[in-house]
Order: sequence, then C-alpha cells, then structure tokens
Amino acid sequence: MSSIQKLIRPELADFEAYNFIRSQAEEEHIWLNANELPWNNHADSSIRINRYPQQKNQSLIEKISKIYQVAAQELVFFPGSDAAIDLLVRLFCRAQQDAILICPPTFGIYRFAAEIQGAQVVEVPLLVAEDFQLDVSGIKQAWTPEVKMIFLCSPNNPTGNILREEDLLELCATYAGKSIVVIDEAYIEFSGMKSMTQQLKHYSNLVILRTFSKAYGLAGARFGVLLAQAALIKRLTAIMLPCLVSNLTLNVVEQALTPEHLRLSLEQIDCIRREREYLTQKFKTLPCIKKVWPSGANFLLLQARNAVEVIEACKAAGVILRAPETHAYLPECVRISIGTPEENAQVLKILTALG
Repeated sequence: MSSIQKLIRPELADFEAYNFIRSQAEEEHIWLNANELPWNNHADSSIRINRYPQQKNQSLIEKISKIYQVAAQELVFFPGSDAAIDLLVRLFCRAQQDAILICPPTFGIYRFAAEIQGAQVVEVPLLVAEDFQLDVSGIKQAWTPEVKMIFLCSPNNPTGNILREEDLLELCATYAGKSIVVIDEAYIEFSGMKSMTQQLKHYSNLVILRTFSKAYGLAGARFGVLLAQAALIKRLTAIMLPCLVSNLTLNVVEQALTPEHLRLSLEQIDCIRREREYLTQKFKTLPCIKKVWPSGANFLLLQARNAVEVIEACKAAGVILRAPETHAYLPECVRISIGTPEENAQVLKILTALG
C-alpha cells in the first residue's frame, strides 16, 4: 500500500468510480443511452447543451497540461477550486477523527470545508512581523498524526504575500507519507513567481490548486484545476460525482485558451501589476492608511487608521471593499481588489478626501 493510500479514509481506499454512461466513446453517431433530449436548442449549435459533458475532455486536458507543464494524468478539472478543496477533505478526513492544519489569516473555504466534513481544524498563525510568512517550527509543534492535510495559499489570501519556497518544500519533505500538503496558487499569475508544479515529481503528497477565476477572468464560469501525481488523481476522480463541469464552461475555457485570448490575459495581468505598484505607492502617502503590505496577487491589504470609515466612505460612493473576516489577526485592515485604472482612480479620490 502506498503512503498516499494509507492517508485516504479507509472506506474510500478502494472506492469504485461511478460508471457514468458518457464515459463511452464519443464517436457514437446516435446516442440513445442517457435519456437526453435529442434536440440541441442552444443558440450556438457547436455547444451540445442537450448532452451531458464528457467525463474526460482530452483536447482540453492536453492544452491545460501544456500550460501548467504537467502530464495529462496529473490533473483533473473542477467547478472552481472550492469544489476541489471540498472533495480533498472528504477523501482524506474522517468526521470527528481527522484534522486539517491552516495558517490564518488565510482563505476561509479551507475551514469551511473541514467543518462541513466534521474534521478538526488546527491553526498555526502566520508570522505578522515577517510579513505573514509561515511559522514552520510552529507547524511542526502543532502537527499530530490526525492532521491529514496542510492547506497553504501562495500568494496568500487575504494578505497577498508569497510564501517562501524553501518553507513549502520543507513541509512537503517533513510530512511525506504523513500529510497531504495543498498549495493554493489561485493568484500565482500576478506574482511573477514560478509555480510549484515542477516539484510534483518529487513529492507524492503535494497537491496544487489552480484556477481560471482570477488571471483568466472566468470567475462566473467556475473552472479550477487540481494538479498532483497520477496515483492521487486516480483516487480523487474515483469519488467525484459525474458531470461536475458543464459543456458551457468547457466551451468558455476553450475560448480563453485561444492565442488571441491568451494575449489579452497577459496584457491584463501586466496592467494589474502596474496598477498594484501605482496604488501601493499612492496609498503609502495617505494619512488614513497606516500600512500597505507587499502583494503578489491582484489585491492589496491595507491597515487603516479607521477601517470602518474607509469602507463606509467607499460604499457611500458606490465602491465595495472587503474587511477580512479574521479580525483578530488583521486589526483595522481592508482588502482592496485591483480594478481598472478608472476604478482605482476613484478609490484614490475617495481615500484622499478622508485626509
């Protein structure tokens, strides 16, 4: 039994995948096996909206595997990273027995998914004095054999900082055969840093989450990709419900991967980076802002002199900001997504007026 197999919930270790009818060959000319309506009523006839999606869209798998530089059998699609996080917790964590470890302040869905599953949540806060880097020694002290998964986000949400690669690799090595290390790279395209994908061949316990919601501008389409060694992908797909990603979403993703759209995405990423740097420098001059943390994402975390005043002033002008929910770790903090140059100018105008 492999080290990963030992971490999986015992009742799911040999779970058989659901034998969905659309797993059969796509070359069938007449499909009368899925109780679908035979007419395609979608305005775009190329989108077979009347048919269930393919279980494996090989063409799209090959395109995305090239983008992320992994083998085709090392990835699986999800309707957003949230769904991938939820399924990972269900695969590895037994209710009331197992746990996940998180490093707040961080993405709230990790805790949410664990609590729904009935798993415990171990917290090791990020080091505020080190611009929210990992407390590696603290993680090692807090870890127990019940911790089946360690969730890490880089660039981190809501702080925006990039976690040190040496810390991530140390945790992968330390907990090989003991815990799955999940690295959420939702914002990696905005950071200029390389992905951890090339480390997959070295660590069977490494899982990487990528999404098309941010840099590709497809938040409304709900499309995420999970990357891991093939053995883990196989066990994960065995417990997936069929048809999680719709034909409409797959079509939108295909369009996003055309050369024209990829060029547009790169231009927009560059724009976000420029605006992020511009806003960082401007915010540092405003009396109402005490601190601006460095960010590798498409947002900035600010510490205000009065966060409620900042949020309410923007809201009154029709601009909605985010007060991170982890107030204990982020007193008087506000998270601001980088908008268009025009939207950013509006935010600056509002905050400048606060004095």
